[in-house]
Amino acid sequence: MRKRFKSVFFDCLAAMGMAVGFCSLASGAPCNPGFVVQHGRTFTVLPTGLDDTANLQCAFDSAVAAGPGAVRLEKGTYHIRQIVVNNFKGSFTGAGAQQSVLTNLPNLYVTPVNMYYQTPSAANPWPSLVSFVGGDFLVSDIGMKITGAAPTTGWTMYGLPTLYDLALGFAVLGTTANAVFSRVDVEGQYAANPVCNYNLYNGIYFEGFIGQESHPISGSFVVQNSMLQHLGSATGVYNVANASILINHNNYRDVFDAMDVSGLLNTRYEFSFNTVEEASFGGYLYDASTAEGAAELYATSSEILVNSNAFSGQYGVYLDSTFMGRTTCQVVGNNFPNVTDLGIYLGAGTSHCLVVGNSQTTIENLGTDNVILDKDLSPKSMAGQAQMLRLWRAGAHR
Repeated sequence: MRKRFKSVFFDCLAAMGMAVGFCSLASGAPCNPGFVVQHGRTFTVLPTGLDDTANLQCAFDSAVAAGPGAVRLEKGTYHIRQIVVNNFKGSFTGAGAQQSVLTNLPNLYVTPVNMYYQTPSAANPWPSLVSFVGGDFLVSDIGMKITGAAPTTGWTMYGLPTLYDLALGFAVLGTTANAVFSRVDVEGQYAANPVCNYNLYNGIYFEGFIGQESHPISGSFVVQNSMLQHLGSATGVYNVANASILINHNNYRDVFDAMDVSGLLNTRYEFSFNTVEEASFGGYLYDASTAEGAAELYATSSEILVNSNAFSGQYGVYLDSTFMGRTTCQVVGNNFPNVTDLGIYLGAGTSHCLVVGNSQTTIENLGTDNVILDKDLSPKSMAGQAQMLRLWRAGAHR
């Protein structure tokens, strides 16, 4: 798993009132009626000002059982530990991205070593705040803020040094899922660490991997009209097959990369009408391994469209995947205000890419049968970025 730091951890040693709530869930007891209100198949959760994990988890479990169901947040801040939702069908909505906000409790316990070998759960908590495993759902009008220089108790994988950050804000996992995120804000903060200098590595992430072998995810994934800032990879897509991906009309600010993609099989991927500011890489498409020692994941029999975006930062569109099975790409109608190093990069593995209608920028084309119709303004070498890319791939992009 590349970012498979990429669950609910019910702590019955918490304060007595919350401990009773946590432990009662295992027996299937009703949700706390003071903070979870049911109307038909809709479960409305109210903030307690303390630990809201048990109430939110109970609302999700009840909505899954009622299915399809809805979970709704009132205005307020919800302090939670890891939430895991299996096969949720319905909607998860709030009163607005700045009105209904999820935030992490401190010192989230994570399985210390190689947690990704198993599905996230109460017994195997991942460094992810909200994990959806499978399902068919909408998430809208909700915010998430990750706080603290070290949000977790520490975890490691692949022999990396112990990490104390969250790997995932919202995670969509499993083998099949259909997920739409609309008007969802995700925000991390600066934190010195060996991966990406943020306390959150991935914002909203669609990943086909659970276990030590490759399990691609199929279905659909949409992120639209959302804001993601101060984190590593904003809207990542990894190891997907027979899928439709649409990432559009979002704002990104101060991220390592906004468009982050690896391992497309028979998939259509579109990144369009987004605004990216202060990014190391605006768009990043690359090859990655499914696990230690496993074969690489390439872009195979897929269509990639990068259209009508505005990129500013160090690099604009950086496509460095190996194209196989007649994979094609189009980089069309993008603008590159204040891109400092390189606007468009087509790596040696790319082919059959069309670059047209973009604002004047620097272009480096190392691929084959790519068609460049835009003016190239003195491309710069990528050699100086080798160390940065190696570090990023060894960490959050493993």
